[in-house]
Amino acid sequence: MKAEKSSNLFSKLYSKIHNKYKDRIFEFLLVFVAVFLGFWADSWREKINDEERERQYILSMYYDLKSDTSNFNLNLAKTNEVSNNMHKIVSLLSSTARFDSSLSIYRYARSITYNAPFYQPNQRTYEQMKFAGDLRLVRSIAISDSITSYYNSLIWILTQNYYIRQRLGDYMGAAENIFDGNSFMAILENKTDTELLNTIPNSKYVTTDSLLFNKLYVRTQYFYGACKVTAVSANEALRKSTNLLKLLKDKYKIKDEPIKILPKLPIDKSS
Repeated sequence: MKAEKSSNLFSKLYSKIHNKYKDRIFEFLLVFVAVFLGFWADSWREKINDEERERQYILSMYYDLKSDTSNFNLNLAKTNEVSNNMHKIVSLLSSTARFDSSLSIYRYARSITYNAPFYQPNQRTYEQMKFAGDLRLVRSIAISDSITSYYNSLIWILTQNYYIRQRLGDYMGAAENIFDGNSFMAILENKTDTELLNTIPNSKYVTTDSLLFNKLYVRTQYFYGACKVTAVSANEALRKSTNLLKLLKDKYKIKDEPIKILPKLPIDKSS
């Protein structure tokens, strides 16, 4: 009898508590679910936005890299041409062909200044991502490491541009003591070989001082070395940029648009 009364009392107590708090418990569950879904929706939106920003950055970087590969190929070709011309100048000037080959020597000497290689890789997208803290958006570790490796390799190349300019200035300073200025101007004006031969002085050069010739040889050699050393790093950077292009293209399914061939611009020979 006591057990039955105790059971009834418990049932009434439970019923009273249940009726009093069931609505609150339900409200709490609704609030909890709403907050959870809100956090989940915000997280999902942020994930979608991050993925979209990542793709926009990658597309921009992809075309930066395509520009870089063109720049490296162009300047590596310039390096080969300038290096060959410097080698020919020193060889011819220090031989008995100094006078008979004066026409070629003048053309080689003048071509060096307007074909000097200056590497100008495009770091716009990378710098933007770095300063905005958005390099974290690149989810692939392999691609992230490749990006860092490539752009770090550019630091030394860009520093070398300063030395190339310096050595080019030294070469120009030595050249003005050897070559006739009117003849250089005739080359800039695209004079024919016959016209140029009529411009070159009878003595061929403005000095016979062996020290001044040696000064040109030494400064040409330093300029040659600066170009060649930089080209080694430029070749390595070209390899890295080419590999990175392939990684980005495969990972992000990038489809190249047909490249428009622009008309060749005339070379500025005033430098």
